[in-house]
Amino acid sequence: MQSLFDYTKGMQSILLFSTALIFSLVCTPFIKKFAIIFNLYDAPQAKAERYKSLAASDGFHKSPVPRLGGICFVGGFFVSMLLWFFPSDIGNILVFSIIFFLLGFVDDLHPLSARFRLLCQVSCAAMTVFMGGLSIKFLSLTTETGIHLHPVFGYILSVFIIVGAINSINMIDGMDGLAGGIAIIGSVTLSYLHFLISDNLEVAFILSIPLLGAVLGFLKYNTYPASIFMGDGGSNWLGFILGVQILLVLGGGMNAAPAHGIHVPVISAALCLGVPIVDTAWVIFNRIAKGVSPFTPDARHFHHILLKHGLNTQQAVTVIYFTSLLFAVSGIIPVAFPHEHLWIIAYLAFFALCALLGTTAWSSPMISRLFSRDHFFFAFAHYSQRTRAILRLWESMNRYIIYAILCITPLFASSSPEPVGYSAVAMIVLLLISAMFSYRSASDFFPSFVLALSSSVLLTANNLKELYVVILGHSYNIHFLYNYLFIFLAVSVILFIIFSFRRQYLLVTATDFLMITLPLLFLLVPDPYREAYRLNTISIRSLILFIAIRSVIRRYSRSVFKIRLVTLIALTYISLKGLLGMRFLF
Repeated sequence: MQSLFDYTKGMQSILLFSTALIFSLVCTPFIKKFAIIFNLYDAPQAKAERYKSLAASDGFHKSPVPRLGGICFVGGFFVSMLLWFFPSDIGNILVFSIIFFLLGFVDDLHPLSARFRLLCQVSCAAMTVFMGGLSIKFLSLTTETGIHLHPVFGYILSVFIIVGAINSINMIDGMDGLAGGIAIIGSVTLSYLHFLISDNLEVAFILSIPLLGAVLGFLKYNTYPASIFMGDGGSNWLGFILGVQILLVLGGGMNAAPAHGIHVPVISAALCLGVPIVDTAWVIFNRIAKGVSPFTPDARHFHHILLKHGLNTQQAVTVIYFTSLLFAVSGIIPVAFPHEHLWIIAYLAFFALCALLGTTAWSSPMISRLFSRDHFFFAFAHYSQRTRAILRLWESMNRYIIYAILCITPLFASSSPEPVGYSAVAMIVLLLISAMFSYRSASDFFPSFVLALSSSVLLTANNLKELYVVILGHSYNIHFLYNYLFIFLAVSVILFIIFSFRRQYLLVTATDFLMITLPLLFLLVPDPYREAYRLNTISIRSLILFIAIRSVIRRYSRSVFKIRLVTLIALTYISLKGLLGMRFLF
């Protein structure tokens, strides 16, 4: 385990992430002012004419929104890399990423024809594959089998993957926060696939960590209602980075030879960007079938269809986030457990994704009824005064259980390893930053992200050793009480959510829903690391705790300050134990 932390250079990873995050957070307001001064807006009138089939109330902005946000996270990415770690072995790739960004930036300022953009994309992608050595030589169909590709065909396929990824992200960038969230899911899961086959975090360290920080900072301003869009420059750059990551996972470039003889099936890599890939293919097919140009914009994308079925912007983005993460995990499973021969799951998941998009497009009445206000769960719409008092008491009980888990249980943790201590320090810094930007609210991506990771760090420290109590000289294991506390909290929160249900509580925020699924990724960590830190248990407990926190904060925003304060106290204690060896002895 120590070698893993040595390789990623723990503090350097934190600096890469935090520098990109802070630059993006600070830079975005200035870019917004710049765009306002020079009238660089995304005009709502043009979008309304483009999507005539959607009503004005379907979530489109009614006032102009600046569209140069890509500068913020691309700048954050490169500033972070230049300050702390610039990989010379992929310098050519990063230079070409700037070229793709500039191509999109010019398109934002002076719209280019679709054919000219495509020609430029193909030309730059071809040079990237040639100079970066990213050509695919072996196309895996399962974790053990595949076909060797002719050099020419492998080269063409590699160029196609980069161009396809760019246009997939560009086409799905139609809602507030959608493309950024999809890019985060894709980058993180692709890096994890590379880690599974190579046993190192090189791709994550070079690409995903600074990208994650930069895009997270941008999402603070880009989630609904967005005050700035990323523009074609930002979507081009994200698509290019994701396309390169796909090629790296499939065997092009660094560590092309798998360390354990395990290959990543092409279907698994595709599922990491499954929604934008299938959505783009579906839209282009429909346009060609109707005899129109594949470059003609319309309202046939997955997010447009969800709007037609009655979801609002926030709900539609959340559904797409969840769908993307679900199918990305389905693609990871065969690689995470190669000896179980589960490769068929990835293929079934891909066909299920195609069927899902097709069903939502054609079964309009059925899907619309599913999200209707008359659905079963909306029956609890009105409460008596006595019922409201019971619900308030119930919520208070859940809240104090959360406080107990966050603040009291770390006192019983016997010891904290040094990596956990450093993680606690990093979470303290991020919690303070999140408090500066959102004092009373935890409804956007960054505070949700910090709360999810902070709770996971605390639970990891508490879970390394079992809890014992000594009575009359005899030791008794009371860890089962800790487990029962989480079971009770899970049941209580689920019942509370059901009996206090409102339509506005269906989705808290799109970013919160994404963070709720984050703890589930712990289940896919390889066996040595998963067992060392008992991540199977941590993932479930983190999920329960985070849902409980969100259910409380959503209804009583005043709880945000108390939960942050309790978490800070607990993290401080864990960091002192892990780094300074502090103990209370009597």
